[in-house]
Amino acid sequence: MKERVISGLLGALHLLLLTYLGHYWFVFGVGVLVILGTAEFRRLAQAAGVRLPPVLQIAAALLYLCLVPAGDWLKHGCFGAPGLLGLTVVLLLFGYLVKELAQEDTQVALVKTGVGLLGLVYPGVLLSYIVLIRQLPEDGLLLTIFTYIVTWSCDTGAYFVGITCGRHKLAPKISPNKTIEGAVGGVLIGSAVGTVYLLLVGFPVLPWAVLALMGSIISLLGDLFESLLKRGANLKDSGDFLPGHGGVLDRFDSMMFVAPLIYYGALFFS
Repeated sequence: MKERVISGLLGALHLLLLTYLGHYWFVFGVGVLVILGTAEFRRLAQAAGVRLPPVLQIAAALLYLCLVPAGDWLKHGCFGAPGLLGLTVVLLLFGYLVKELAQEDTQVALVKTGVGLLGLVYPGVLLSYIVLIRQLPEDGLLLTIFTYIVTWSCDTGAYFVGITCGRHKLAPKISPNKTIEGAVGGVLIGSAVGTVYLLLVGFPVLPWAVLALMGSIISLLGDLFESLLKRGANLKDSGDFLPGHGGVLDRFDSMMFVAPLIYYGALFFS
């Protein structure tokens, strides 16, 4: 527990510092997470019997992340975040096409291509939404911290409520240690802490409190999704990036799904 708390605090402080600095410091930090997360996804895929090309996979994920900052001056036509994502997917597909045409084993070509595309979106594209939030012209920094607070509060609340009050299994085939009590506690704590943060920074409670509630629920689902991937690969952790926490995917699995919600919510409500 001590190791988990210390590594978690140090990791959070580093992330908050890079978030405050913003600009290319933050993009660089998220880029490191994308590289590590993509490598961890390849590890999960390999354990499940699917080998992905490391250079192609990481290059595609980094390509999208590196193009995201250009969205400020590439907002017209096919550009902006959706257009850049489409361009990256097309290039990744073309790379797989060239690679698979040179292979003799055609039975797994479809599976490898599908898993490869999932490896681009998760974590490459989903982590990039944190950068998109930070780059919002109004309150980008505050909304990025809001994303952290909702996710971390929900995860922490679910963990401690689960180990103290948990009695009924939530999804025993996917994650045997998660309980319904822990899930409910996590959602309530994540929503409450997120709402307190909104009051402190002067955001309107509505509709942002609703997003805090939705984000807490999605946070739990993101955690379960990564548990599903690990269960399919028969691995306990995706990596060992943070002692006591596991890998990048273990630590950011929830935030990767909460960030798109906050980003599109900010665009809609603005």
